[in-house]
Amino acid sequence: MAGNSIIITHFNMDLDNIFAIMALWVLVPELAGANIKFVSADYEDELEENELAVDIDAGGRGVKGRREADGTTHSATEKVVGAFAEPQEQENLRALVAYIDAQDAYGSTVLHFMPYLKLDNPEHRKIVLYLEDISLVGFYRALKATQAEKADQADMAMITAIAPIFQGFVTAKVFELEPEHEFKDFMDGLLEKFPAEEQGLFQSLRTLINAYDRDDSLGLEGVEIPDEIDQVSLPMIYRAYRAVYGTTNEGREKLKSIFRRFLKGHRKNALALIEAREIFRLRKGVTVLEGGRAVILDNVKNHRMTNVFAENGVRAWVYVDGNRLGAMRRVDEEARLDGERAPIARLLRECGELSEWFFHTKGFIAAFGTTKTAQKARASKVLPWDLALVLDQTLVEHDKAVARAERRTVARA
Repeated sequence: MAGNSIIITHFNMDLDNIFAIMALWVLVPELAGANIKFVSADYEDELEENELAVDIDAGGRGVKGRREADGTTHSATEKVVGAFAEPQEQENLRALVAYIDAQDAYGSTVLHFMPYLKLDNPEHRKIVLYLEDISLVGFYRALKATQAEKADQADMAMITAIAPIFQGFVTAKVFELEPEHEFKDFMDGLLEKFPAEEQGLFQSLRTLINAYDRDDSLGLEGVEIPDEIDQVSLPMIYRAYRAVYGTTNEGREKLKSIFRRFLKGHRKNALALIEAREIFRLRKGVTVLEGGRAVILDNVKNHRMTNVFAENGVRAWVYVDGNRLGAMRRVDEEARLDGERAPIARLLRECGELSEWFFHTKGFIAAFGTTKTAQKARASKVLPWDLALVLDQTLVEHDKAVARAERRTVARA
């Protein structure tokens, strides 16, 4: 590439484009420190000679993950690391890349690597929520909850904040053990700064800290935790930052600063879950369709609503966000929202908008604008109520198809 390289990626960054950029900066010398340009995920402009698009299609010219026969599209991080990392670096990054790839391709690392967990089961829900809280996705969500900067500044700040994790893994420094009790003493010292009445908001972290200090476990007795989650848990994230920042006074202050931010974000997300339960209980901007399978969210600004849906048996939802409109289903559901014969596609075809909608390759999102794209200039022609009805129809048709398949299986037995 030409000098003064520019990496173009979507705003409202997720784990994949953060770590794909970090991999390019670290593993490709000519891209070290390349400037970042944030754009809408549907960016289609021509690329200049010194520009590289990452985790966006950019008219087929962007660096996207490998695509499987069933349409599953994997992470850009996996592709970049596979192309540029040395064999030992790839081994060092194996669990981290697998974690990011599963979150990006399938919507949930925990459910992908522990597919027996079902969100309809209360005990399983607790395990999923706990493992997300105490691993990389929970750390990322906590940092994201504390962002105060404007869009581009916030995204750039997120890269800077998370960069040490990649650096700690790629150099294998993350696998060096810290002195006994160090992680517990460090976390206890930060947690005690929060008032007594808020300590319950950190219960998952307390469970982890005590279990890890006792026997290096993640605190789920009798539950086998895959390496792809265990090795990207909060204690390993702590080791990565500690290894990169060092043990000087300045390094220790940096370490405290990033984990203070994490704890503030964790607190904020815990309070958001409490608020989301109240929003659902009072039906504030929430319309539940007959049967309780699907709901409509009308400009509800709370990112924990999906957790509450699982608690209440809701399987899919329609969201209205300004001019954005979309349908989503839980990632543990199997009904696909995409496909030429899908009820949603028929509705969009009738409204003349099929080509303007985005469909996730795993079939769990259909959207007229997402949080990674700019607000649409106009609202969709599709009415939220009509979209919700066909979303519910999709679930019902899927359930009937599953029941028919089960009856055929029994008949053949």
